[in-house]
Amino acid sequence: MKNFKSFRNFILEQKTTRIIMLGGPGSGKSTYTEYLTKRYNIPHIYPGGMMRTEIEKGTELGKQLSTILGKGNFAPNEIV
Repeated sequence: MKNFKSFRNFILEQKTTRIIMLGGPGSGKSTYTEYLTKRYNIPHIYPGGMMRTEIEKGTELGKQLSTILGKGNFAPNEIV
């Protein structure tokens, strides 16, 4: 995308709706997301949960994430 206008036009042309939940800890993101997924039968993509699953499985990606997150760093965009 060259600029915001081209990005905006791209989004408006899409036939799907995306909902992004933002908020601080304890603000109800998970509660509202659970309601929306059940009420409207839409998928919930939760990168944090997906990364924790990889760590628990002990996959190669999980090992990388464990090292990065264990140092208190954020997971890089390439992994997310």
